[in-house]
Amino acid sequence: MAKKRHDFTIEQGSTFHKTVTYLAANVPVDLTGYTATLVARHSPSSAVKDLDLSIGSGISIPAPLTGVIEIDLTAAQTAVLDFKKSYYELVIINGAYKKRLLQGRVFLSYGVS
Repeated sequence: MAKKRHDFTIEQGSTFHKTVTYLAANVPVDLTGYTATLVARHSPSSAVKDLDLSIGSGISIPAPLTGVIEIDLTAAQTAVLDFKKSYYELVIINGAYKKRLLQGRVFLSYGVS
């Protein structure tokens, strides 16, 4: 699977959940031994990180044989987010091997309460 572009929105002050399934030729890829990160920045070259997630900190691989990666943020975590648009990439890592699975923009929908 080549990296794919996918934009998504996080609602400020709400629980956020996203599931990504890594497939190759429509077959789930075994992610046993892999870690994953999701980093979002103001611009692709910015040093400022709007999100910095990793295994145990917003990302999990609950059933490695299924190729599923889950991204979860609590309402308290999204409440403190403060950006309008950010550029992200989701990367899987196994030792020296790194692969960007997804990239795109993440938008923050501001809450009013």
